Amino acid sequence: MYPGDESYFLDVIVDTVADAVRGRVAPDVLDAWLDVRRRQRDEGRLGFFARNLDLYGRVR
Repeated sequence: MYPGDESYFLDVIVDTVADAVRGRVAPDVLDAWLDVRRRQRDEGRLGFFARNLDLYGRVR
């Protein structure tokens, strides 16, 4: 459903988010979130939008 390596890329992003919150979010909540994301990927409905903000300033 996704061209090229997009499905793999989405899996990596989902796994990275899951790893970042594991131990901070209840396991059943994380499992439910992962189930939804994987179902969306399988149905071709999962997307990813990235945005980068460069900030400049001085901390006092």
